[in-house]
Amino acid sequence: MNTAAQEVSQPLTVFKKLKFLEIFIDEENQCIYANWKGIPSVEEVKTGVEMVLEAMVNYQLFTVLNDNRELQGTWTGAMEWIVNDWMPRAIEAGYKGIAYIYSKDVFARFSVDSLIKQTVEKGPVKQKPFKDIEEAKNWLKTI
Repeated sequence: MNTAAQEVSQPLTVFKKLKFLEIFIDEENQCIYANWKGIPSVEEVKTGVEMVLEAMVNYQLFTVLNDNRELQGTWTGAMEWIVNDWMPRAIEAGYKGIAYIYSKDVFARFSVDSLIKQTVEKGPVKQKPFKDIEEAKNWLKTI
C-alpha cells in the first residue's frame, strides 16, 4: 500500500518526519509537501506550521501542498495563532499559496474551510481545497 507521500511525486527530499507530520521538498512540483497524520494537538499544529515555514524559507519554495487525507479531528484551537501570528510572518517571507487535500474526517474538513475563510482577507496567499491530489498539484503550478 502506498503512503500519501509516495503518491505525490518521486523523489521527495525529506525535510522533517514527526509522528503527526511529514514535510518533504517536492522539487518536481516546486513546492513544500506536508503530510499531516492523526489527531495533532494545538502545540503540534503550531510546531508543524513553523516547520513548514522553515522549509519554505530554506528551500525558497513558497507554495505548499497540504495533504490532510490522514488527518483527523479539528485543529481550530490553533486557528487564531495561525491567522494572526504565523500567516503575516509567512507572507513576509514570500508565501504565495496552498492547496489543501481534504480529509475524509468532517472535523478536519471544517478546520480547513474555517482557516481559508479567516485568512482569505489577510493577504495575497491563494488557497484552495481539493479532493484530488493531481488537481491540487496542477493548481499549485499556476501560482
